[in-house]
Amino acid sequence: MRCSQQIFIMLMCCPSICWAVPPTDDPDTLTPVIVTPNRLARTPLETGRSLNIISATRLQELQARTVPEALDYETGIHVQQTNRGAGAPIIRGFVGPQNLLLVDGVRLTSSTHRTGPNQYLALIDPNALSRIEIVRGASSVLYGNGAIGGVINMLTDVPIEADDNFEYQGRVRGRFASADLSAGSTLMFTGAYDDFGFLLGGTFDHFGTLRVGDGSSWPLSDYDAGYWRAKLLYAPDRWSVSLGYFGMLMRNAGRTDGLGMGETRLYDNDDHLLYTRFEWGNGIVDHIRITASYQRLVEDVSRFNCTLNGTTVRDRAACAARSLNTVTKKRANEDITDTVGADLEVGLSVWEKRVSLRTGLDTYYDMVQSNRQDARAPNFDWTTNTRGNFSDGSTYITLGIYAHAEALVMDITSKDVQLRLLGGIRYSYFSAFAPDVAGLGDVAYDFNGIVGSAGLELLLPDTLTMYATYVQGFRAPNLQETTVLGDTGSTFEVPNPELEPERTDTIEAGFKLELGPLQMRAAYFYTMLSDAIGSEATSWQGQDTIDNKRVAHRVNNERGESHGVEWDMALRFGRWLVAGGVAWITNTYTGSNGTTVNGRRVPPLSGNARVRYTAPESKWYFEFGTRFANPQTTLSPGDQKDARICEESRHSGTLQTPCDGTKRFLVADLRGGYRFSTSVRTDLAVTNVFDSLYRRHGSGFDAPGLNVQLSVTAEF
Repeated sequence: MRCSQQIFIMLMCCPSICWAVPPTDDPDTLTPVIVTPNRLARTPLETGRSLNIISATRLQELQARTVPEALDYETGIHVQQTNRGAGAPIIRGFVGPQNLLLVDGVRLTSSTHRTGPNQYLALIDPNALSRIEIVRGASSVLYGNGAIGGVINMLTDVPIEADDNFEYQGRVRGRFASADLSAGSTLMFTGAYDDFGFLLGGTFDHFGTLRVGDGSSWPLSDYDAGYWRAKLLYAPDRWSVSLGYFGMLMRNAGRTDGLGMGETRLYDNDDHLLYTRFEWGNGIVDHIRITASYQRLVEDVSRFNCTLNGTTVRDRAACAARSLNTVTKKRANEDITDTVGADLEVGLSVWEKRVSLRTGLDTYYDMVQSNRQDARAPNFDWTTNTRGNFSDGSTYITLGIYAHAEALVMDITSKDVQLRLLGGIRYSYFSAFAPDVAGLGDVAYDFNGIVGSAGLELLLPDTLTMYATYVQGFRAPNLQETTVLGDTGSTFEVPNPELEPERTDTIEAGFKLELGPLQMRAAYFYTMLSDAIGSEATSWQGQDTIDNKRVAHRVNNERGESHGVEWDMALRFGRWLVAGGVAWITNTYTGSNGTTVNGRRVPPLSGNARVRYTAPESKWYFEFGTRFANPQTTLSPGDQKDARICEESRHSGTLQTPCDGTKRFLVADLRGGYRFSTSVRTDLAVTNVFDSLYRRHGSGFDAPGLNVQLSVTAEF
């Protein structure tokens, strides 16, 4: 390999992304180098944080059609889906913008992302990824606003390398699934000459009507999605410049959790993410990395309200079909968020790399366009509302300065045992402006604050890591919480510009063991949440309810407390693998009146297990797996009013009293694959083998029934 290419690999593995390390061919072998937890190149064993790592090979075997689907077998990650085309990870009890989403280290989360379950993780093509790295637990010192539940960093494919001749590679993949008669295809082409490389790719997916476990079809579950991407790389000696672009569109993703109450929705999304990055490194300077990014997120939501009998829908089938003889009103919202970002990071290693320092600054500036139109029966003439979900012309600025250091302070017993200390600090500033907020006029507010972290790691190299960490997290209120006006699902929400950031303090202790054929990881965490943003009843223009929904606004009226245990293991016997994991969490909130209630959407005790056989030279593999969850009857007051959890029967529009919560489930899956040659392979899966009817806690539709998935991949 040429010198410039070696340096490029070194540079790209030191910052918060690691493009040039290819995934292992064995998806059950931990990725050799990861970078998200501490912005340092480390093996998972050496990192004193709780992690999930999903390689490209494992993504291919799972045949994940969306990134949320890829998280099904991940310990400590609960995926909530209000509708198809969506998927929100719940990490340690936190959801929505309380978990930070990154693409190649660039922030995907913006100030207009909805604070509950949402669809933004599904905007990235899983076929474009070389790896997913997930840090469970707060990471606000290194990554800033919103990283209080965890960080999901989606690392994308990179161009191939070449010397003096033009080299190229390509990949074509086709997919089919029986539960929704979905079909999709992916094409990727990459080439390189000398110091220059490029990559082009695209994916199209059609998702049909979903068949669930009782054999019935779920209404408004069909939709279409398309993704495309391009990368350029120039990597001469000691430095590199790269350019990445990722685009997507999603059309007609339906939502029906309110169908029984006479409401359906259709979501259209367009997302464009563009970034350029310069890197250089030499000697004690591991790297200097400068990134500039631009993202445009377009979210169109069409709402349809139907004729009611009292508080329930008169004709469910007609309402789902949006027949004009039952629709009484329509609403169309369009929100466009343009985000410009910049990130500078410097990495230093001194004293024979015993001390590593990461320091830098990052800033993001959101500009919002928002509008709304309404139409009513019988003529459905559209009229423009005075404002959309947000005030048109709203802006939101974040700025952060941080430093994080690791020091190997002691070698014990001739380097057989090592002691490492970690610590960091971040200063953050936020500023928001929203013009002409109804009832408030122009709204302007700002915040600033400091968070820190500290940790201790005891390492027995290549065998054991024991760790204890104290990490602070924070999340500033976004534009939805401070300035939104209108129906947000369960309530009619009105603005509150007096909100303050919510903060967390987390203590975590755990160990990681790799002893011969055995791998084991376990962690206990305790999190205190202060100034938690909750909901409080209020009135709007003298009304306590609007369109049969409670009027409420967000307030810092709660403090939270959660603790939990996460454990997983893998044991090898020759070519056999036995692996599994389990996670448990409890979460409570105490209001300003001293009343303590359970947290919202707290996942039940859940886990996974699988047995796998891999043939010599990985010619073929076979795997039997299970996913399971206990019942969740420990509900918050908000859960008990949520049709996704407590609806009396499917699309009935009435709630259980008292609510039974979510039932337990145990699902069996079979997977296998065969490699016909070095360039052609097929993967086959039969999921939910026994056609069980079940639903993940908090989701808005039942899971797929018996489902046969087939994909064929050809490389050239």
